[in-house]
Amino acid sequence: MKTTEEFAKKTDREIIDGCWIPPFYRGKYQEALDSWPEEKLWVLEIYWEVCNFVPRYGMWPEHCEMLLRYTLQCRGDHLEIGTLWGGSAMAVSFVKSSSRIYCIDPCNKTDSFVGKTATEERVRENFAKLNLNIHLYVQKHPPMPSELADHRFDTCLIDGSHKAHAVQANWLDVKNRVDRYVIFHDIHMKGVRPIFDMACEDKDWKLTEALPRMGVVKRCTS
Repeated sequence: MKTTEEFAKKTDREIIDGCWIPPFYRGKYQEALDSWPEEKLWVLEIYWEVCNFVPRYGMWPEHCEMLLRYTLQCRGDHLEIGTLWGGSAMAVSFVKSSSRIYCIDPCNKTDSFVGKTATEERVRENFAKLNLNIHLYVQKHPPMPSELADHRFDTCLIDGSHKAHAVQANWLDVKNRVDRYVIFHDIHMKGVRPIFDMACEDKDWKLTEALPRMGVVKRCTS
């Protein structure tokens, strides 16, 4: 297991094409290292590996743990709305190599933390480094890519635009395509929370778990 000191070295070096861990994330990593039971520490190994390959992974360790815990319960495919540098998709792919993982992102966002744009070329490069089974569709969502028009997914992470109208459009489309879990990131944000609450109140879905910044709903019929 990497120590916090090793983890922090990423922050201390100059950012060129390397990786960077915001200082606050160091504390979250140490907190997990100190308090998580031994059987959960494998998640930090995955977290470290992801942080080693992308300029910045936008999830805290506890969010990565929640994402992996729910996706690992399912054998089917995983959909990710909003991928930035590809960190979350890579984490899921590490533990679900036999499943297909699909990402939808316009690949035009400038990451203010590192001052670089997460371009299609860079995201595909991140996936290719580890030969991961991840399919990237460079577009906004909705609509669903035509190749996936009739596709079913076991799980979905909604983590694209955090504007309410965009999150609502994401939810209204994927809720009819996902058979098990929909995971919302950044539910503390004013554009995301009302849509997460909407999902919790949907007659076909129910709240499964919520952290201050991340929540999960489950299809009632599954």
